[in-house]
This record gives sequence, C-alpha cells and structure tokens, in this order.
Amino acid sequence: MRPIRNLKGYSIVPVLLLILCSSAYAAMEQSYVMTMDQNGNSVITKDMDLSLYADLLPPGSFQRMSDICAGGFKVPCSVDAVKRTVHMQDAFSVKDGYYSFKADYGFPSIRYVVTVNSLPIDRFGYDLDSLLSAANATKGASAGTIRPLELNADNSKTAAQLAQIGTNISYTIIMPDYIDQAPEGTVDGKQAVYDVVALMGREGPVTVSSSELNFPYLLIAVAAIVVAGLAVSFMGSNKERKGEERGASRKRRG
Repeated sequence: MRPIRNLKGYSIVPVLLLILCSSAYAAMEQSYVMTMDQNGNSVITKDMDLSLYADLLPPGSFQRMSDICAGGFKVPCSVDAVKRTVHMQDAFSVKDGYYSFKADYGFPSIRYVVTVNSLPIDRFGYDLDSLLSAANATKGASAGTIRPLELNADNSKTAAQLAQIGTNISYTIIMPDYIDQAPEGTVDGKQAVYDVVALMGREGPVTVSSSELNFPYLLIAVAAIVVAGLAVSFMGSNKERKGEERGASRKRRG
C-alpha cells in the first residue's frame, strides 16, 4: 500500500478519525466486533490500520500511543508501533441509542434480537482523538464533530466512492447463542459478519436473532412432570393397597 504524503488543506486528525474518508491513494482497513450479552449490553472493539497515514504523524507517535495504552488509557486499547495498527474497546448499552435489544423468554427457548440502527464511529473517533492528543500527535488539530453512521440514512453515494477506492470495513455481531437469522450477514455459529460498505449501499437497520434453551423453564417443566408422575404413581399404589385391604377384610368376615 502506498503511504499518503501530501494532503494540503486537510487537518491530520479528521483524516485519521473519519471512517468515511475518501483518499485517492489507498484504502482504509477497519473492523468492528460487537459482542452482546443476555441483558442487552455489549462490548465493541475496533481495529484500524493507520499505516497509510504514518507520514502525517510526528515521529515516535505510534510508540508513544503504545506506551499510553500499556500504561492504562480511559478505554482499553493497544497499539502495534511496528505495524501501526490500533485496537480500541468501549462498552455500550441500549441507552446509548446505537441499537435496540429484546429478549423473549419463551418455552422451550429464549430468543434474543438485536437491531443495529447506527455504527459508533463517533465514540471511537473521539477515543482515537483523545489517544492522539495524549501522544502529542495532533499538532493542535481538532477532530471536530463526528456523527454516528446512520444505517437508516441514504449513504449510497458515499458507499459508491468507498467501493471505488477499495475501502474494507467489516462489522461483526456476536450473539449470546447460535444465530438463526441474520439477513445479509455471513453467519458462523454465534457471529454474523457484515460488509459496512455494502450496508451503506441500502437503507435500513441490521437485525440479528439467536436462540438458546430456556433452562429455568425446562427445569420447572421437568420438575412438574416428575411431580405429576409421582402423584399418579402414589394414587395408583394407594388404590391398589385399599383394594388389597378390602379383599383381606372380606376374607376375615367369611
């Protein structure tokens, strides 16, 4: 890949932060992994390759970023100073507004459904901005206003531009159990992988569902069956005993 050396008129940080950059020189490699729990909370990790923009940063920036992450940053992160890649992690809930979540506690299964309405490029953008600032890599530039990527909006023009330059962005959703529905996604067990550029080419959210056995309900059902079986057995044995007692009483009277 060819590094970007001259971007006159552009501030450094927005170029690094915005997922929708339109560099004519090379593509950006980014991946998101969203891991859901049974309560609707999630942890999303983002991996990004910033090697294309290495010449835009002051010398030693990646090593300083690596040291900051190793020493403890406001969000978990790690930086490979050699490969110039950044890994960041953040926690999310339904209240953040990026997705909705529903758990249907039925019998015999619990069904989980997550609907993603927007991607948190703003949260990760500000996290990266903070990391760059802490590493003295921003040269006074500001990330400005970064908005979430709204999947319900018309992003088709931007998608066409990104596809033309070969941008590769994936979004993986990992559910609490095996996925039974994930339209447009590539499913492998508990995870569904989406091509973000393809998602931007159409309007609408992403919905993924999975199911797992409702063990508490199953245990209650099994216990009820066992109790019913014991009750029937007891009633049968009780009738048999009473029948034997009546027979013995007739013999004594005879």
